[in-house]
Amino acid sequence: MSIRKKLQIGFTLILAFVLIQATVTFLSIAQSERLVRQAINNDYNASVEISRIGIEAQKLRRYEKELLIYVGSPSARDKYFADWKSAHAQIKTMVDRIVDNRDGKWSPEDSAKAREWRTSLDAYGDGFVRVVQAAGSGQITST
Repeated sequence: MSIRKKLQIGFTLILAFVLIQATVTFLSIAQSERLVRQAINNDYNASVEISRIGIEAQKLRRYEKELLIYVGSPSARDKYFADWKSAHAQIKTMVDRIVDNRDGKWSPEDSAKAREWRTSLDAYGDGFVRVVQAAGSGQITST
């Protein structure tokens, strides 16, 4: 085998190695970029969901305060209690979506924490309903 043939084989092997390395690098960078975008989208979507829960929680607090301010007025109390029930149901729906995790954007730890939120939300709701019932029966007449 001549030196020229050996050089051609060596150059071909080096070129093949460089092309394989470039292909592997390109594919790994593309996969990393896709995974980063997916993580950013999941984080953004989770952040939006948590922000929406926070907004509904603020509404819930406002309706609760209004109801307690107007505890002596049955019509106002009923109006704010209906608004409160609506906000409570909305929060429960959002928390249930996190617990169910059908789209896979929440980690198992996040879903476990959301189960705790749901338990607390249910206990809070039951307690507040008892307060409203006490107001409706005349046990609570003023704030």
